Amino acid sequence: MRSRYFFDKRDMKRGFAKYGIIFLISFIPLVLFNIFAYKYIGIRWLIVLLDCVLLLLFVAIGNNIARKIFEKKDARLNAKVKAREEMQKRKRQILEDSYKKIREEKKKAKEQSKDSNEIVVEVDEQEGIADGDTVDEKPKKTTKAKTKNRKDK
Repeated sequence: MRSRYFFDKRDMKRGFAKYGIIFLISFIPLVLFNIFAYKYIGIRWLIVLLDCVLLLLFVAIGNNIARKIFEKKDARLNAKVKAREEMQKRKRQILEDSYKKIREEKKKAKEQSKDSNEIVVEVDEQEGIADGDTVDEKPKKTTKAKTKNRKDK
């Protein structure tokens, strides 16, 4: 199944453009042929037959011209789509790299903070720690176990 509607706007535009090109290519030569051929060929059905043959010839020519025009437009569109996809890939790669860098920095900071939590206090036994000196230590958390009073039955 197609992913587009039957009366898709893009397809309709393309079809109108295609048949517009064919009409423009075939209109003037067919009119001129009818004007000059009717003088020399007096038979109407033969002129109509020749008109149909010429029209088929112009449809083939116009179809080829329209196909070439649309191929150029499609090639430009595909180039734009590829460029957009490449840009998205580069953007995604840059984001991934920056996220990796941020993670590594956080990991290093975490390791450094773990190292800085281990405090080595050197105390000179003669002097000791003077009043007003502070040591950056985290206080230890103490937890009390909560017990419920249950009545035995």
